Formats: sequence, structure tokens, C-alpha cells
Amino acid sequence: MTVTATAIKTDRRSRRKQQTRGALLEAGMRLFAERGIYATRIEDITEQADVAKGAFYNYFDSKDALVAALLGAGITVLETDYLLAVSGRGSMEARLAELTEAHWRFFDDHPEQALLLHQARGLAHLKTSTEGPLRAVMTAYLGAIGRQLPVASLALAARDLMRLAAAFAGAISGPRSFAIAAGFPVDLSIVRDMVAGGLAKILQRAERTGALAGAPSARAPRVRQPTRGAATPGRDRAGLG
Repeated sequence: MTVTATAIKTDRRSRRKQQTRGALLEAGMRLFAERGIYATRIEDITEQADVAKGAFYNYFDSKDALVAALLGAGITVLETDYLLAVSGRGSMEARLAELTEAHWRFFDDHPEQALLLHQARGLAHLKTSTEGPLRAVMTAYLGAIGRQLPVASLALAARDLMRLAAAFAGAISGPRSFAIAAGFPVDLSIVRDMVAGGLAKILQRAERTGALAGAPSARAPRVRQPTRGAATPGRDRAGLG
């Protein structure tokens, strides 16, 4: 077989693998939207994709890994097409409001991603291990949000940035999922004002104090002054050495 023929054969094999992987992803997303993650089995996905069950594991280690791949693709779209499009101008509150609206549009445009994220978050809670594809993709999601938060003026540790991103994400997805589940209209204005106003206050306080609420302060601890009439260390009550 010539080099050219070998290259063509390899290219065809690569295309078939990409097509099979794409078919599994499409089938998984469709079934997760219809039945949910919990009720969807791997054999349901392979049957929908017209792929042998054993072939599934050539592409994904588990159902969790397929879910993580779907969410990872969504996170890329969220960051590149929505969050990075935010102007970054104006007050801190205005920038947070714009980020909230951008994330909200992503959920409006991709409701299957909003539903999958909600389900995967619940599934990750049930996992006993601190590692795994679902934990990794949730970390990636918070990282995408954290990179766009207006915190350039703050010297935040990575852990504190993730705390802020988690608060931002929860304040958006929580009210949305509860309203949908209860059959109420989803109100962006309430969520936007709550996120922008509340998070702006936290960040402004952090600028003044050098630390997030609940985090150890970077400033020197305050020394408690003795009350009037109390003895001070090294002296008796009469003030004599």
C-alpha cells in the first residue's frame, strides 16, 4: 500500500470515528433532554445513535464522561460567544448586570444546556469522589465565569475567585430552575438586580478590606483595647510595675 493510500485510509477511519462520536453526543443530548440523565442508559444512547453498545467505550469511559463532554462544549460556547462579548465598561454593578444578561441569553438560546447543567450538578452531589469528569467540568464552568468577573483590582486567591463564580452561577441558575419547575414565568430583571447589586457590594467591600466576606483578612488583626479600669499585661491593678 502506498503512502498516499495509507493516508487516505487513515483519514477515512478518523472521519468515521468523529462521526460515531458525534452521533453518540447527539443521541445523548436528545435523550437527556427527553428522559433526564438518571433514566437514560448507555444502551439507550447507543441504540439511538445506531452504534454497538461495546463501541461506546471506545469514545467515553462512562455516561458521566459523555455528559461532561456535552457540558464542556456548552461551556466553550458560553464563554466565547456570550461572556467574552460583554463590553466590560461602566461601573462594577453595570458590568455584573451585563454578565448576568449574557449568561441568561445563553440559557435562553440553549435550554438543553441549562437542563443538562442542572441535572449534572445534582448528580455530582451524589458522587463520593472529589475527582471525576463531572467535578472537572463543573470546575471548568466556574472557571469560565470567574475569568470574566470584574475583579482585576482585587488580588484574589484562586479559591476565592471560584467562590465568587459559584455565587454568580447559583444566583442565575437557581431562580431560573425553580421558576420553571413551579410553572412561573422566569424574570430576568429580578435576577439581574439581585446578582449585580449583591455581588457588587461584596466586591466593593473586598476592595476596602482586602478580603472577601468569610475569608481571612490580608490586613493585620485588630488589637483589642483593654476596657477602662481593667489590668493590662505586666502591670497590677494599681498601675505599678
